Amino acid sequence: MPSFDVVSRVDMQEMDNAVNQVKKEIGTRFDFRGSKTRIDLDRKEAEIHVLTEDDMKLRAIKDMLIAKVVRRSIEADALVFGPSERASGDMLRQTVTVTNGIDVETARKVVKVIKDTKLKVQAAIQGDEVRVTGKKRDDLQEAIQALKEADLGLPFSLSTIVNDGPVMIDSHMPDGRVFFPGDQRLEGILEWPSIQPDASADIDAGAQLSMGQQTAMGGNAVVKGGVVIAHPYPPHGATMAQPVVYRIAASSRRRGLASLRFNFRGVGGSLGSFSGEEEHRDVLAAAAFLAGRLAALDDAEGREDPRPLALAGYSFGSIMAARAAAESPVPVKALALVGFVVSWEHTPVDTFERLAAYRGPVLAVCAENDDLGRPKDVERVLTDLKLDFRMSIVEGAGHFLRAGTGRWERRWLRSSPRRLPQGVNGVWDARARLRGACDRRIQKRRMVPLWK
Repeated sequence: MPSFDVVSRVDMQEMDNAVNQVKKEIGTRFDFRGSKTRIDLDRKEAEIHVLTEDDMKLRAIKDMLIAKVVRRSIEADALVFGPSERASGDMLRQTVTVTNGIDVETARKVVKVIKDTKLKVQAAIQGDEVRVTGKKRDDLQEAIQALKEADLGLPFSLSTIVNDGPVMIDSHMPDGRVFFPGDQRLEGILEWPSIQPDASADIDAGAQLSMGQQTAMGGNAVVKGGVVIAHPYPPHGATMAQPVVYRIAASSRRRGLASLRFNFRGVGGSLGSFSGEEEHRDVLAAAAFLAGRLAALDDAEGREDPRPLALAGYSFGSIMAARAAAESPVPVKALALVGFVVSWEHTPVDTFERLAAYRGPVLAVCAENDDLGRPKDVERVLTDLKLDFRMSIVEGAGHFLRAGTGRWERRWLRSSPRRLPQGVNGVWDARARLRGACDRRIQKRRMVPLWK
């Protein structure tokens, strides 16, 4: 029976990074010159201990700490500031508790919210989590929406349990649902590789996560880079949970790439309103956010060569990824355009001009019968733009890629350190053919080099 968990967890490595950033800022600020201020994180007790001279400095440290944790996608509500106390040497002491886990009172609130929906789902308190189960996925989705709209007074995430197939909900492994700045606040799901990629990928053994992150992910996870994935057309109801976007993200993680799928402005928890042209700025914001997370991992490992970043988009998302690729201040090492829309009246007029400025390798995944981007039209456009591109065609499929989707996404990204260190180098070309009215299966797979 499908189910999900309501959890409240904080990535303590990110919290440690935030505290260290506060320490650095204290060392550079004029108002702390000569101060004996100390701030330390006790991971075991999930507490931050602050020691300083006066209330003014305490307030300044509080502001700095909140700003740093929010920038690292930790909600400010996760910090509970205790009262200040007098300490020896005419100093003030304050303890900040990092909320980890749902307390009994909040758990009861969650159960009440679920019961008030009158849906055919059951909520049960299990330690510091609440598990919600139900026979119908639609009921679970409605329960999730009710929880998002409720004021529980505590930051929480929704953790997927794969049982009778995955439920398309926010996950928390370990970062899960995140918010990051753009023109306005944007919502996304950041997920890290959870299993060791295939040995054939020749992954750099040094690119491993911290032990805490490995434990949270359930094994020795290796991170080779990251990919940002943009979803289809919002006015048609598309979100970051769209099936093709979900599969691209999952396939990328199996190839050792961290995946960030996000909601465009005005969708889900992302603020703002739909534009149709400016959404490429959301892609740029997502790229900057993921690049920051990868850089933090590089710094923690003392790594000099940064992990590479790729952009991917499906349908409308491919248009916005194409518009963003050349403008990104973060180097984009590869661009994947799935269901690239080249014959659509709503495509912004300067899209191809922007894409022409991109000098990296491009992968175009096309459906044979896609009216919005037939393979020959996509090939013509990319050729005219003088791009370095490769194409992969899904036979028998239309724009929604319903033929062969069980296979083509499985190994859509492949790495090769010989050509792009810790990067992406190829794709499995999954060829599908029609077998009866509805039964389609993969007939042939061969690896097509993405770059020479």
